[in-house]
Amino acid sequence: MAILSFRWFRWICSLTLLVMGPSTQAQNRPSELVLTERFPRIIHVDLGENRMVNGSLYDDIAKELQRAEGRGPVAVVLKIDSGGGEVPAAQDIVALIRSYRESDQVRVFAWVPRFAYSAAAWIALACRGLFIAPDATIGNLQPLVQSFRGYELAPGKIVSSLAEEVVVTCQDNGVQPRYPRLFLLAMVDRDIEIVELHDVSRPEAPPIYMRATDFRARPAKERARYEPNYIGTPEKALTTNGQRLIDFGFPVRLVKMEEQIRDIIGTPDVEIEERDLSGPSALGFHIDWSVILLVAAFILLALEFKTAGVGVFGVMGVLAMILFFLVQADWEQSAMLPIAIFLLGAFLLLVEAIILPGFTIPGVLGILMILYATWVGLVHPEAHTLPPWPDFDDKTEVRGIRDWGLTILGSLAVGMGVAISLGKVLHRIPFFSRMVLIPSMALRMKQRTAESAETAGGPMRAADGTRATVVVGARGIAHTPLRPAGVALIADHKIDVVTPGMWVEKGTPVEVVEISGLRVVVEPIDHSNEVRDA
Repeated sequence: MAILSFRWFRWICSLTLLVMGPSTQAQNRPSELVLTERFPRIIHVDLGENRMVNGSLYDDIAKELQRAEGRGPVAVVLKIDSGGGEVPAAQDIVALIRSYRESDQVRVFAWVPRFAYSAAAWIALACRGLFIAPDATIGNLQPLVQSFRGYELAPGKIVSSLAEEVVVTCQDNGVQPRYPRLFLLAMVDRDIEIVELHDVSRPEAPPIYMRATDFRARPAKERARYEPNYIGTPEKALTTNGQRLIDFGFPVRLVKMEEQIRDIIGTPDVEIEERDLSGPSALGFHIDWSVILLVAAFILLALEFKTAGVGVFGVMGVLAMILFFLVQADWEQSAMLPIAIFLLGAFLLLVEAIILPGFTIPGVLGILMILYATWVGLVHPEAHTLPPWPDFDDKTEVRGIRDWGLTILGSLAVGMGVAISLGKVLHRIPFFSRMVLIPSMALRMKQRTAESAETAGGPMRAADGTRATVVVGARGIAHTPLRPAGVALIADHKIDVVTPGMWVEKGTPVEVVEISGLRVVVEPIDHSNEVRDA
């Protein structure tokens, strides 16, 4: 009798293992979204084809939901056809949708006719219900980070954090039963591989889903009882279609046409409203503030050459560059490295311009350090130490250097073009006329009478520390290259001077055309000499 009881015990244990399968993971049976609510008004919002998830999309959705408030029970169906976009914008949109979760006036649904990837998939799964075409694809929420070399996979900490946020928001969207956690995690983290297990002894039994790593860790004898089917690809987060979502246990509703949604959630006399946002608003222009700041810095620094000494434009240009590095590093501490390199380069240029006039070693080093700072800020914004020398055999490194060069050249070209255009009109504005050199000033100074020319000017301190009297009309030679500031030898005294904007070679005869306070403006006497426009 004891032996019989023991056999019965073994038979019961074997039957229990057979039913439970090799994992504590619950069996997933096909399910479909059951909706009992009926709405007298449905608003179909077409967000546009291939719409990028960004701030523009958030604004459009927020306006539509606000517009739906106060109009009685209404279902807002968002037609999502997008390959993804920005994670911060998706977080804001998901939070916005979740704020209507308990509303008895507005319900937010998603309709995916073709595809919804990345951030767009997150938005669709966070809605109160998901309508999807059987062959439409959804998934691949693997987060990416943008560096200057392109998009790269986000670090593990970001992936795990986002995965948990996706699980919480999608499982708490009000849909019952909840979306399966394992598949939500696999949609975010490509390292999570899922295996579908079919019991070879019970072909009619529903499949069991579990992590592939857990299945491989089971004893070989136990693994032999199941026929595994690995889902997805190792290099990509989980992406699937509408039909498979139901197989995986997602309570979604398969619809082939948008009109079917009306029959599912609408009352017999439902009122349908179509909202098309696929026009200009769907372009979703994204402002890249780092590039804008870089161009602005070049404009301001170029305008600085139109002023005598260190002026407002130079200070603003330096501040714009610092902001550029901060924005590029996403306001992280890593921005301090390129900022320090840039400030050191700017200091060397200042030494070149004030203490050692001419194109000498400090000026060359200053320019090289500023270029190196932009390379670090654009290509290695996350670096806290000096990055290694680029590997030119690495195509990614070469592409990053190429893109860096194109951005610097493009920003410099745009900045110089705008600066030249502004330099022609700033002198007409009362506030800026005191800071910039007037292009036509030399011509007007030549038209002054000889009497005013003889009386203009006065005593001032020369560059060598002696006292010198300089008047309009006085002549001398450029003691250093004037770019456009430098030193001229006038009446045997070295005088700090500037030109109206031109570059003058050393040794060129010059004439004083204006004296304003301590600012002495000169221009070449013979324009046929070697003169280069700034």
